[in-house]
Order: sequence, then structure tokens, then C-alpha cells
Amino acid sequence: VPEQAFLYCGGLDDVRENIQFMRDHADHPVNFCRAEPYYGTPLHVSLADKQALTGSYLGWDYRVSDDRAELLFRICAAAFRDRNFSCDGVGNRYMGLGYSAKVLQFFHGEHPRAHSLAVRARELTRRIALETADLLEEATNLAATVDLADHDRIARETAILGLKIVALDRLWHRAMDELPYDMRKFVEPDFTASVRV
Repeated sequence: VPEQAFLYCGGLDDVRENIQFMRDHADHPVNFCRAEPYYGTPLHVSLADKQALTGSYLGWDYRVSDDRAELLFRICAAAFRDRNFSCDGVGNRYMGLGYSAKVLQFFHGEHPRAHSLAVRARELTRRIALETADLLEEATNLAATVDLADHDRIARETAILGLKIVALDRLWHRAMDELPYDMRKFVEPDFTASVRV
């Protein structure tokens, strides 16, 4: 691949800084991905000027210049696929949960039950954010240490990480089903009777 087909990336050290940022701000929901060259954005224009885009208007693509950062992108795209990129994945759901908790506090902030529900939402957010940072660190360590030519190990370790994330997500989905249910039950006392028949 010609040099102009690469995008500069600071490498895995930049990713590790972001992991620490996620841990330092775990009270806020977080999601992560590679910057995508959406049509007309500065990234798209820059890559197009360098003739570094592949694909088409149906889906533009590029390669990160640092081989290990590119590998990390590919590991995460597979292992975190449902958590980070699915509309009803953990990443999107817990962002919505934080929003619901803020709305609840705005309208019922003085009520002890509203406060308790907001605390539950914040604790759930924190636990998911910290776990996500740990899982991203696990993927980063793999990308940093694996032999780049050992495709079997890369595929195997990526699949194992992906299965681990799916199993953890089942637990988070259950918790994220229960908390909105309890919020709605608090706001609409008759809601319980209409749902659990």
C-alpha cells in the first residue's frame, strides 16, 4: 500500500491516554471508534486530497499508518461490534439511561426515590465505563504484543474477547431493563399493573 494511503495516528500510546481519560471520567457514558471519513468532513477531504480513501460513497475507508493501531481498530471493530455499534447495544443504551436519569431528576429531584434512581443510574454508568476501559486495555495489550504475522492467534484472541464482551453485555442489558422499569414505575404508579399481568 503506498504511503499516501495511510492516515497518521499517534499509535497505541494515544489510545492508552484515552483509556486513562475514560477511567478518570467514568461517571459519564463513553463509546469509542475510529474516526470515520464521512462525506464532506475535513477528514474525508484530507484523505481524498491525499488519494488515501478506499471504498466509495457507499462506505469510505482508510488505513491507519501505525500497524498496531490499525490492528487495534480491527480487533475492536470485531470484538466490540455489538456493544459499541449496535443501536440497542450497551454503549447506546447506557447513554440513554443517563439522559433519562437527568430528566427524572429535573422533574422529581427533591423526591428521595428520584435521587435513589439517579444514584443507581450513575453507579451503573460508572461500572460500564470502567469495564469498557478495562476491555479496551485488554484489546490494546493484544495489539501491542502479538506477532503481526500470527493471524490465527489474532483471530482467536479477538473472538475470545468478543465472546467475553457479549457475555458481560447480557448482564448489563438485564440491569438496563430493570432501572428504566423502576423509573417508569416511580413516575407512573399504574404502570406496574398494566405491564405485569
